[in-house]
Amino acid sequence: MNWGHGVTAAFVLFAGYILYLVTGCLNQEVGLVAEDYYAQEVAYQDRIEHRANAQAFKEDILVSRNASQVVIDFPEEWHKALESGQVHFFRPSDNELDVKLPLTLDQEGQFKVNGESFVPGRYEVNLSWTYDGKGYFVKKDLFI
Repeated sequence: MNWGHGVTAAFVLFAGYILYLVTGCLNQEVGLVAEDYYAQEVAYQDRIEHRANAQAFKEDILVSRNASQVVIDFPEEWHKALESGQVHFFRPSDNELDVKLPLTLDQEGQFKVNGESFVPGRYEVNLSWTYDGKGYFVKKDLFI
């Protein structure tokens, strides 16, 4: 075998490897953080204002998980500041595992959801609500 055959074999192997990488990249699933990313970026100043509104309260919201439930505990001063809202359990690694629910508190000022329906991992709990025409937003981390 002469050096020409070796160069040709090296080129063919290299081209095959590149085709393998391209095929692998094209078959890789790409999950977007949000479908309406640009619309969210435009409204980001509102989100900053809503966070500032929520920071005006003295006590903080607690997010925890017990044996079978995820519990979001609102301090008493927050109970009256809740007209309508939404809880978004955002899973950064897989948008198929996101959960959005309406925010309603029970008599103790808690929001409870069945924790067994969540896949173990990290979630961002995004709480947004309105009261008296003002928007509020709180973001917490939850590890299941």
